[in-house]
Amino acid sequence: MDFVDIIDGVYVRDLRLITNPKGSVREFVRRDDPDFPGFGQVHIVETMPGIVRAWFRHYRQFDQLSCIRGKVRVGLYDDRPDSPTLGASMDFVIDADKPVVVGIPPMVWHGFATAGEVPSVLVQHNNQAFNHGQPDEEKRPHDANGFPIVW
Repeated sequence: MDFVDIIDGVYVRDLRLITNPKGSVREFVRRDDPDFPGFGQVHIVETMPGIVRAWFRHYRQFDQLSCIRGKVRVGLYDDRPDSPTLGASMDFVIDADKPVVVGIPPMVWHGFATAGEVPSVLVQHNNQAFNHGQPDEEKRPHDANGFPIVW
């Protein structure tokens, strides 16, 4: 994938898709990946058309996500004061038919929405397990002021 702006610490890596007459396998996260952030939790997120899940960022958590059904519009925004890409944003679509993993470091704002008329499904790997009592996150509404991406 080609981007105009790349946010420091964010990556989009093609996934290996192995197909045969029985179906396919895609390797999403491997412990021997050079960008493996550690294991905390894996969860699956289904999003209905018209729903926006934005904005949020984590203080310590590193996210990896991949679309496994449909298409997902991903938005990222860097407002980290010490970042070399302060002010950069990324707005792109990932597709289950062209598998990639998107790595999102701590403190980068991110969100996503289904791109299309059918529900999308993301698999998300985090390097920390979600703590429901003390979430490692900050949230803002998808239409909050100060974000360069309009959902």
